[in-house]
Amino acid sequence: MKVLLKIAKPSKAAFVIKAKDYTEAANILASGPFAACYEANPTYPHKFNDEGQINEITIQAKPVITMPKWSGASKLKGDEKKHWEAMIKALAKHEAKHHAKWLADAKAFKKKAEAEGDFPKKEIHDRMRDFFTQAQATQTKYDSDSKNGQKEGVVLPV
Repeated sequence: MKVLLKIAKPSKAAFVIKAKDYTEAANILASGPFAACYEANPTYPHKFNDEGQINEITIQAKPVITMPKWSGASKLKGDEKKHWEAMIKALAKHEAKHHAKWLADAKAFKKKAEAEGDFPKKEIHDRMRDFFTQAQATQTKYDSDSKNGQKEGVVLPV
């Protein structure tokens, strides 16, 4: 079994926050399920041999980190500016950790799959579903442990 990892560096995307002021922007971010989003966007092309055994899997991913964008941030001054900039920096770091955790899970899958060897092609979807389920559990645990980044500084005091 050969497992190839073709995981790109995350690209950036933005979602627009429509807020009149700092307090409204902070409340919008606090009221949502998350302030940013990491998506791995994986696929798994695979090959099989003449016996119908999967002998190669390529895990491809084109991750995207979606961060908040608020036009009013450029007009902030004093403590509000300091808090906004610190939160954005902490949020970017938090989302980068999501990518690092996904990459670690992909490397663990590679190691395990290569050690187990070839397997019947009918098992590919179940095995990949198990990997993606486990990788999502890692992401969920990280968000739970960090309180969606709050323990890492993803907060906007109001």
